Amino acid sequence: MTPRGGSGRADAGHLTIRLCVMMLLQFLAFGSWFQTLGLVMATFGMASSIGLAYSSASIGAFVAPLLVGSLADRWFRSERVLAAVHLACAGLMIVLRQSVLAGSEGWTLALVFVYMAFYMPTMGITNSIIFRHMGEGDRRFPYVRVFGTIGFVVAGVVVGQSGLSASPGVFLVSAAVSAAMVVYSLTLPPTPPAGKGGKFSFADLVGAKAFVLFRQANFRVFATCVLLAGVPLALYTAYASAYIDALGVKNVATVLAIGPVSEIVFVVTIPWLLRTVGMRWALLVGLASWAVRLPLLALAAGTGTTPLIIAIAMHGVCNDFLLVLGAMYVSSLCPPEISAQGQSLFTMLYSGLGALIGSVFGNVVFNSAVAPRLASDGAGAWVPLWTIGACTAGVAAVLWVAGYRRRSGGTTARTVEPAGTAATATTVSEA
Repeated sequence: MTPRGGSGRADAGHLTIRLCVMMLLQFLAFGSWFQTLGLVMATFGMASSIGLAYSSASIGAFVAPLLVGSLADRWFRSERVLAAVHLACAGLMIVLRQSVLAGSEGWTLALVFVYMAFYMPTMGITNSIIFRHMGEGDRRFPYVRVFGTIGFVVAGVVVGQSGLSASPGVFLVSAAVSAAMVVYSLTLPPTPPAGKGGKFSFADLVGAKAFVLFRQANFRVFATCVLLAGVPLALYTAYASAYIDALGVKNVATVLAIGPVSEIVFVVTIPWLLRTVGMRWALLVGLASWAVRLPLLALAAGTGTTPLIIAIAMHGVCNDFLLVLGAMYVSSLCPPEISAQGQSLFTMLYSGLGALIGSVFGNVVFNSAVAPRLASDGAGAWVPLWTIGACTAGVAAVLWVAGYRRRSGGTTARTVEPAGTAATATTVSEA
């Protein structure tokens, strides 16, 4: 706990700044290349593999997070794991650039997969570092997390203004930022593995101790809802730019930039939202927002750009009230011994398995219901895709309300006891 007085406040402020810079670099490295990967591939004759690239990215996000999270929980200091993984990411970006220049689709897809298998675990590790040093349930987390969004916005501006949007140079930008992250990670406050010294098990080897969270009925409902929410997330990520172009919008990148900017606005409202309605209803806002957003996209096909702008501006609600609140919710359930694994499990469910299901599902719907009607119906051909995605989000919202069980008293202490560890209780508001 931070000591009272001027020195304590100064130390806490210094720590917060350091964690903010960590999040800025973390998302700057990813946003530098992932936002324009499809454009780069199309420029170098790989347009037919763009969908496969994003699918392989989802698979990569699914396979590794728990294992790397286990390294941070059980064996190595988190900041050192973060540095090692970003060193690998920097090298992969350099090799990926060469693969694209050579026009090798197979190697490009493989490298995207491997990169995501390395990078996505760092999302959970950075969250874990923040919660370990600021305290689980600390409502300052959104103010630190917003610097990740700022990093994503800065990446888009730098790449766009430098004329690199369609160039393999974006991979070198990402490599440079990852190299900077390697050095910076080693200056972060030491975050030793909380589970070190405990009894070793196979679950430690594969990072599966976070599965103990599934013992809780509310977490099982949460995990199911997150998987369902991954479907509209994947549909929007993969097809929004093409749909906006079909609507006749000239500067697609500029219009899409409204989304990340709205994230910056909405993320700082999270502490107020939690105080006002509690975690249960705040998460419902995030789930239900997708059920509103996608119909607005469909409505734009017949009424013009106003519903489109509103839908894009909802990006902050859709992402912040699921990604940020979800991380806080998982942190409130996890003892320190499985902190990194718990955050990695959340990343795997939403950005990995959920997004993968959505990508595969979206590809089937697009090829069977959208593509055959594009020539005759134009933007109207996209309505089935957005409608089905909205229905999936609606099911998630209803399931969350119906399946979530509030315990008596409004504020409860939830106990999770992984094998070989002492029970640890964390108090959260469930109102």
